[in-house]
Amino acid sequence: MEDALLLVKGEGITIVRSEVISGEITYVSSPFPGAGGCVSFAGANHTTAEHFLSQSSLVFLSPEMDKALLEKFPNHAVVARPRLAYALVAREVKHRSLQLSHPHTSFGWGEALSLSIHESAIIGRGVVFHGKVTVGAKSIIGDNAVIGGSGFGYERDRHGLPVQLPHIGDVKIAESVTIGSHCNVDRGTFGTTTVGADSKLDSHVQISHNAHVGQGVLLASGAVIAGSASVGDYSWVGPNAVVSNGVHLGQRSWVAIGAVALKDVQDDWRVFGNPARRY
Repeated sequence: MEDALLLVKGEGITIVRSEVISGEITYVSSPFPGAGGCVSFAGANHTTAEHFLSQSSLVFLSPEMDKALLEKFPNHAVVARPRLAYALVAREVKHRSLQLSHPHTSFGWGEALSLSIHESAIIGRGVVFHGKVTVGAKSIIGDNAVIGGSGFGYERDRHGLPVQLPHIGDVKIAESVTIGSHCNVDRGTFGTTTVGADSKLDSHVQISHNAHVGQGVLLASGAVIAGSASVGDYSWVGPNAVVSNGVHLGQRSWVAIGAVALKDVQDDWRVFGNPARRY
């Protein structure tokens, strides 16, 4: 534990306060709840309703977090950049685990394969699954798709170099979904990336970590649904269009070919251009 805090401090991250007990960190986890031996983090935007008593050996918390929530994490360190602190310690944990062949190595980084595929689903040639993936009844996954890979999430260290943020969430694909060839659906960071029932993905579509695609959605070839974005039911996203990080498309929305949605789109709107605007 002390080594973890020294590592964080050595990278120039200010430790505002810490209340931790000694112990070994052997894997990474979501803090909701964590367990002994794991390291995790929680940002300032979490609420009391989302937390219950964490048994994590070490949780990095934001200085902006409500003080009442600190009691939910008996073993915590309040640091200036909790995501970076978590990523740095997780990287060291992974390195040590690989050297020691620790049993938590795969689980800790979300790579341990756990598949739940309905017997009526059709899986094409060359499909690659990572982590925890659920595929519903009558769904089809086209050739060479990658489902459940780690998302593209990084923090920059004091030298400006990228440090990978572990992704330990999962992917849930509902019933009667079609995913075309060469599509990529990333698992969530802590939570779930979802594709709703009866949605259809053309080839070469990217669904990023923590994204949510609703029911009956159509995504044309080359469409990108960026991290934590959401697409409302019965919407259409055209070829090579982009729904940017955290943007929400309302129900029955329509995004034209090549458009880039940088702001939320309301129900029944049609948008085009870069940045996307209503017409």
